[in-house]
Amino acid sequence: MAPDSFSEVSSASWFSRIGGAFKGILIGIIAVLVAVALLTWNEGRAVKRYKTLKEGAGAVVAVSPESVLPGNEGKLVHLSGHALAGSTASDPLFKVEVPALALNREVEMYQWKEKTSKETKKKLGGGTETVTTYDYTKSWSAQHIDSSRFKHPQEHANPSEIRFRNESFVAIPVQLGAFTLTTSQIRMIGTSETYTFPSDYSPPSNLGEHTQSPTTLYFGKNPDSPEIGDIRISFKVAPEQDISIVAAQTGNSFQAYQTKAGGTIHLLETGLVSAPAMIQIAQDSNKFLTWVLRGVGLVILFIGFNMILAPISVMADVVPFIGNLVEAGTGLIALLLAGLVGLVTIAVAWIVFRPILAISLLVVGIACAYLIFSKIKSAKS
Repeated sequence: MAPDSFSEVSSASWFSRIGGAFKGILIGIIAVLVAVALLTWNEGRAVKRYKTLKEGAGAVVAVSPESVLPGNEGKLVHLSGHALAGSTASDPLFKVEVPALALNREVEMYQWKEKTSKETKKKLGGGTETVTTYDYTKSWSAQHIDSSRFKHPQEHANPSEIRFRNESFVAIPVQLGAFTLTTSQIRMIGTSETYTFPSDYSPPSNLGEHTQSPTTLYFGKNPDSPEIGDIRISFKVAPEQDISIVAAQTGNSFQAYQTKAGGTIHLLETGLVSAPAMIQIAQDSNKFLTWVLRGVGLVILFIGFNMILAPISVMADVVPFIGNLVEAGTGLIALLLAGLVGLVTIAVAWIVFRPILAISLLVVGIACAYLIFSKIKSAKS
């Protein structure tokens, strides 16, 4: 059997590193431009979503789920009630049928997984020596892992595909009082409960030999000692439950509400949730996504500026100790540049809608600029 860990040693000369560093400048410039575009788009998206939800908060009308009033046609409405399934949610392949709003089939296959790690050491004269280690482990995964892309695919081969697929099934219709939910709205409810097979359940015989537990179907020899290619299947259920919705009333159903701000509102929460609370949850989600994308943009900016400044530290790597000091300095400058460009980009987008936040960000950006120039001045000295 092949070992589950492989190491390879590679070397790069100082001249090849210099050439690679100068080529990396172009990639760094592209990364900076992509980051600025991402941050600009993200702030525009966040502003649009903020205005959309703010507009919705002032337009939403509370209605009763017991009757459909024609006067509310096209209006943004809020209602809460108990969602009931008009039929069963069923998986025709596995013959699983449950009186619930939705049923999800969840499939995992036991597969090889490759993890790559690198350790690079600088050598006197500016060259480097890199040790690349490839570790192979076995794990359950809902996604197919293509082993043909492994560095060492020998004896680490996965099946070419997963035999069964993850699928979602909904009950049709699902009623919320006098209203009918669409398929997409039913899926927004989500499946939260693990399905337990009835004591007399058995999947169709044409699916192959299996081992069965109260909540899992196992296709393989031994669930306690899985082998590559073994499959396990479980189901999740969305039971009948209380839900709340904020959307445009369309007949006896709902669709996304178009706002003057240019965005849409189509919210659904489990439980009896008020309209202001649902709007606030959506605003909080918008803030979270905004900060996540800001973080991604700032990281890309840092990487881009680091690549642009890389030739300076590579040239100093003739003496590794000096190269390390220069690399730390260029890394700090790259960090400050990322902060400056990122904060200014964010501030410009928000200056009309949140001037206090924008001014605060600009002040921080100016501080970053001052630190950058101070660092450059001290480096020259």
